[in-house]
Amino acid sequence: MIEIVYKEDPVEEEVNIKLPRNIKQVGMCGINGRKVYIEDYAAGYIKNPPQAEDEFRYGVLLGEIKRSRSETYVFVKGAVEVPSKNEVKFDDDVWTAIYEDIKQYFSEVYIVGWFLNASSMEKEGRMKFQKTHLDNFAGNDKICFFVNRNEHDEAIYTYDSGMMQKRHGYYVYYEKNPEMQNYMMDRKTETREKNTVVSGSVNGINNTEKINSGKYSRYSMAVSVCLLVATVAFMANYTNKIHFPYRLKVEEVKNSTAKVEMVNGNVETTIADTEEKSDNVQTDTEEADSVNAQTETVPEETEYNYYIVRQGDSLSKICTRIYGTEDRKAEIMEMNGINDENKIYVGQKIILP
Repeated sequence: MIEIVYKEDPVEEEVNIKLPRNIKQVGMCGINGRKVYIEDYAAGYIKNPPQAEDEFRYGVLLGEIKRSRSETYVFVKGAVEVPSKNEVKFDDDVWTAIYEDIKQYFSEVYIVGWFLNASSMEKEGRMKFQKTHLDNFAGNDKICFFVNRNEHDEAIYTYDSGMMQKRHGYYVYYEKNPEMQNYMMDRKTETREKNTVVSGSVNGINNTEKINSGKYSRYSMAVSVCLLVATVAFMANYTNKIHFPYRLKVEEVKNSTAKVEMVNGNVETTIADTEEKSDNVQTDTEEADSVNAQTETVPEETEYNYYIVRQGDSLSKICTRIYGTEDRKAEIMEMNGINDENKIYVGQKIILP
C-alpha cells in the first residue's frame, strides 16, 4: 500500500483567535467546546445535490484547526470532491487525485475532515460511516459534514466516546474565497462536458455524425436555393406567356383553338389608356380571355387567332414575325377592314388568318 503524505495538521494553541465578522448561525453552536465555521461558497458546494436521487457526493474538507484554552475552532475554507458516485472509499488513487486538486487550487490549507451528501443513512450504513471516518480522519478534532437530503438535515459529526456523535449546529461565514470559486467553476465545466458526452452516446450521436449532419444541412440548403431559382424563372416565363401571347412560336399560334368573333372594319381597343408606353397592352378582361381561352361561335364557324399591336409595329413587321413572310399582309388587311397598312395603332386587336 502506498502511503501518501501531503501536510501535517499542526494545531497550535492561541490566546486570541480572530473570528469572521459576517456570520450566520445554523442550529445550536458551541456545545462540547467545539465551534465549526464553514465558508459560504464551500457550504453551498457541499449541499448541492447530485443529478440522480440515488447518487451521493463525498470529498474532503479543507481549512485549519485552532485551539484556545477552552475551545476548539474548525474553519472550513474549501472542499475537494471525489468523482466516484458508486462507493465511498479513500484508496491510494483517490488520495492522489485529492492531493493534486489541493495543490492546483488551494494554498495554506489542511485536511480538517470530510463531507457526505446522501439521500439517507440506513442502520447498516452507520457502521461503514464510522469506519470510513476512523480509517481516514482519525482524531477528535476532525469533523464530517453530513447532508441528509431525505430528512432535509445538515449536521456536523465528530468521533467522541467511542462513536460518531451528531453536533447540533455550526456557523456559516461570508468572505471572498477566490480559490473555492475557481475550483467550483472548473468542476462545473467538467460536469457539463461529461453530460454532453453521455447525452451524445445515449442518442447515438457522435462527432462524425454531427459533421455529416452539417454537410447534409448545407447540401439541402443548396438544393433548396436551386429549386427556388428554378421556380422563379419558370414563373417569370409563364407570366410572360400569359401577358404576351404574341411571343408564342408560330406552331403554337397555328395550333391555338381560341375562337374570336369576325368583325368587319376597324377593331376598337379596350385599353383605357392607349398612350401608356408598355409592352403589355392587354386589359384584365383580355388577359382572362387569353388564359382561359374562352370561345365564342362565329357565323362562319372559322377559328382565328389575334395579335395586339405594340409600339413600333407595322403590318409588314407583324406579318413577317408571325409567318416569316409578308405574303399574307393583304389577307390580314382584308380580314380586319384596314384600307391603309400604315394606319394601325398601339393596342389594336388584329385578327390573324
